[in-house]
Amino acid sequence: MLPYLLIPSLALMANTTSANSECSIGNKCTLVGDIQIYSTPPTTTVILDLGEHCVSLALSEEQLEEFKEIKGKVKVSGKALQNYSAPPEVITFKIEGRNLSTMCSSYYILWVSSIEKD
Repeated sequence: MLPYLLIPSLALMANTTSANSECSIGNKCTLVGDIQIYSTPPTTTVILDLGEHCVSLALSEEQLEEFKEIKGKVKVSGKALQNYSAPPEVITFKIEGRNLSTMCSSYYILWVSSIEKD
């Protein structure tokens, strides 16, 4: 019975490890996933759903305006930065003028330089 339980666990671990190893803190990173834009007060935030986990995307105001109607699968490139630990009552925060969501617990955020419809 153990081998049957181990296979899904290994597959899950492989997907997560693969997604995490693509982005190392301080380096350029490209991810493909489903973009989700949340326009809830006080600000608009964006996350990228990678299936097993998600990553908060830091977009400029110009990028938010350009991509506010985009839906579905996208290819996002940018620089991976250390994600910040925020208190539980904090839903969004801002870094250098870019809004971020605390919805994703990934160890990194992506400082977006480009987005393409996949």
